[in-house]
Amino acid sequence: MGGIQEFNPHILNNFYGLERMMSGKEAIAEIEVSSKNLPSSNSRYFARWQIVWITLKYPFERILSLFFKAISTIASLLDFQRPARFFYVLSRQMMRDWHQISFQWRFNSKFEVKKDGTLEEFAIASSPLLMPAFNAHQISSWDYYTQDPVPLNFLTDSRVKALTAHTDNYEHGIKQALKVFFHHVENRLEKSEKDRIREIFGEKYAHSPQEAFDFLKAEFPQDETEKGIHKFYNVLKAMEAYLEESCLEIPLFSEGLCRGACLWFIFLYFKTQEKFTDPLNHLLSVSEQFKTGVPKQAALLQSLEKSFIKMEVSSLKNHSISLYELDLDRESALEKIQSLNYGIYRIGVLKHSLVYIKVNGMGYQWDPEYGLVAVTEKQLLDLILANYYEPGNSESQVYVEQYKMPK
Repeated sequence: MGGIQEFNPHILNNFYGLERMMSGKEAIAEIEVSSKNLPSSNSRYFARWQIVWITLKYPFERILSLFFKAISTIASLLDFQRPARFFYVLSRQMMRDWHQISFQWRFNSKFEVKKDGTLEEFAIASSPLLMPAFNAHQISSWDYYTQDPVPLNFLTDSRVKALTAHTDNYEHGIKQALKVFFHHVENRLEKSEKDRIREIFGEKYAHSPQEAFDFLKAEFPQDETEKGIHKFYNVLKAMEAYLEESCLEIPLFSEGLCRGACLWFIFLYFKTQEKFTDPLNHLLSVSEQFKTGVPKQAALLQSLEKSFIKMEVSSLKNHSISLYELDLDRESALEKIQSLNYGIYRIGVLKHSLVYIKVNGMGYQWDPEYGLVAVTEKQLLDLILANYYEPGNSESQVYVEQYKMPK
């Protein structure tokens, strides 16, 4: 799915070549063609004869999976990292069919999450698994995931470098350090003024620390800067030391690709939306791109800290669900989901991301781990609680982002 030319790390220094790679031209064409062959119905994906065949071949694929994993481990120990990555992905792909029908069986079962985290009988999904997914590299993307991590100093294009985790952590470090400085400034500053100072200081500090501090001293009276500048400088140096030890390379191989997969799914959804009149047929066609795994474009989005794709994103803090609500106030959590307008959302849960689509009075959840299902708001909450929630774990809180294409 979504076949593109062979990946070469040098494309990361060719911004326009990267834009062509991420245009999704091939995937969009495939989605338009596949829509003519896919039934728009709430029927389960795997038919009975397919289930029988997958069940019969499972023991053999399980043995092959273990064999390929052993080869991967041996290759890694011998420092043959590229073949090690290839055989690791092959090992996971051997279990793909079994993984997918297991989720189809699960959606045919009935259970609900109670407040103590245990399960009780309840119909969790109003529809079966409509289209499977697999949260691993596609085998055909071997030219991407077998590559060694790309050193940060390999990047010469500042536009690409700005998308990396190193740049994101640098900007966050500047922001946190300036909080220390602003704390010692007597005159209170408006948020817009703080943002202006932060942006200018960050740009100057990256090229000339002396120039950056001269700018800061010119902005404030000397007696005010003296109070905070020493502690501020210590925090900055601690940030630099951290960045020197981490985030110095871009990993192209990853065991989990959920964030990149969600972003690529949303992008393809927008790019093909006008070609469809039936929302379900549209979602099935987009979902089919991920049936055999995550395409390399999505894997690249996972490798970069910031999205390369130009989409408008709004963090809906009023719809975020706190740990308190998940633990003790499920009604409030449900109300937040119910109040979402029609649109497409990326939902951040415990160590995972998924997509929620609300269209024409219907709701659909696409999860890179298992695929597409139709859900009500209550069933969406139940799925999150069943799969991505640990009582009392602060990382279990739910974040919601709405995506739109620029006008």
